Amino acid sequence: MGEKDIAEKNLTSVNKVFADIFNVLIFQGRQVIDPNDLEDVRARSPWLNAEGKLSELERDVVKYWKKGGVVLSLFGIESQTERDPDMALRMIAYDGVSIASNSNAALARDAIR
Repeated sequence: MGEKDIAEKNLTSVNKVFADIFNVLIFQGRQVIDPNDLEDVRARSPWLNAEGKLSELERDVVKYWKKGGVVLSLFGIESQTERDPDMALRMIAYDGVSIASNSNAALARDAIR
């Protein structure tokens, strides 16, 4: 991973910056997402690839937006050095794997309790 990628990942992982990005892009600058309502989600998620082998997806930055303990949304940011025409489809796949992986982790934690 290049220095530019690391710098972008570090900057966008800051809750205030992350919230500002989505408030501008989704809510036309209105301060709807409070940085205190963001929760980090594991950036690495295991999954079985098409050959049935265990693989791992790694996202740049992914966070839950929560209010009162309820997850309102899952937001992710993927930085690109070069344009990737398949990025939208990859993001959809990343979201699905992140949700499934984190849901399974929560179920496992609850079973241990």
